[in-house]
Amino acid sequence: MQPHPRRVIILEDCKFDWEWEDLHEVAESWEAGEELESIAKRHAVSRRSMFLALFYLADEKVISRPFAYRIGSGTNES
Repeated sequence: MQPHPRRVIILEDCKFDWEWEDLHEVAESWEAGEELESIAKRHAVSRRSMFLALFYLADEKVISRPFAYRIGSGTNES
């Protein structure tokens, strides 16, 4: 196993800037039951970028359909 550098940049392939109209479409697709991979493909972004977009939308209470659960927690609230 090769040693890793001490400092690693994570998520460097992710998209962090979105047009609100695109986020709105992501939210509608997600709430309609579409899968993360399908929405990501349509928007030509990575699954990690789409996960971050959904995380943002959930945190802003724009979406209500769960996309992640905390294992071992009595609640899904953070």
